[in-house]
Amino acid sequence: MEKPKNNLHENLGKLFYAVAMADKKIEEEEIAALKTNIFQRWYSLDSKPNGLVLDGHQEIFAIFKELQSTRAESEICFTQFQEFFNKNKQLFNEDLRKLIWDTTQHIASSYAKKNKSELIVLAKLKMLLET
Repeated sequence: MEKPKNNLHENLGKLFYAVAMADKKIEEEEIAALKTNIFQRWYSLDSKPNGLVLDGHQEIFAIFKELQSTRAESEICFTQFQEFFNKNKQLFNEDLRKLIWDTTQHIASSYAKKNKSELIVLAKLKMLLET
């Protein structure tokens, strides 16, 4: 059985990919925004009250790149993240939810601002994170 932490990193990679790929293409600016966020903000996260340490920033990015190389479907990746989130809500404390939201906003805004496809994914994510 996979450790929840590793599963979390995998599913975060799927979510960030889903946001970037929402419009069926990934721009270099979106990759740069993801890299900046996860290698600066995610790397420095300390242990949280739920005991989870998010030191998997490299794993998150590797999953993103793997999905990009296979041209995975954005909707499928988002659905997989959503299912993981719903089964593991205890992993998602307020700080983590905020960091996820901030990262997805940064990705979506990095190239020509947010388009309609990205706004739809972000709206679904916002509803999910508020549950």
